[in-house]
Amino acid sequence: DELTKAAEAPGADGANAVSQAIAAVIDDAARRKRALLDQQVEQARGLAAEQKWSEAAPILRKVLAQAPDHAGAQELTPSVLVKLADQLAA
Repeated sequence: DELTKAAEAPGADGANAVSQAIAAVIDDAARRKRALLDQQVEQARGLAAEQKWSEAAPILRKVLAQAPDHAGAQELTPSVLVKLADQLAA
């Protein structure tokens, strides 16, 4: 709605309105992707709490492949991998 109003305002620059619309779409897509990754990390955290290390590890690997800087995945991954290694060694 705001973009439509800006585009229809007297003296509006159509190229600027299009640029704003594209930026808004990109920002929304980035927010949605980040929310999905956050949800996957929480799923992995739940699996880790249940000591399902072999199920949590691939989820974390997938998150880090898409967002290497994801703090939640970076925090959880080392402990999951250590516990998985311990489990496999046992």
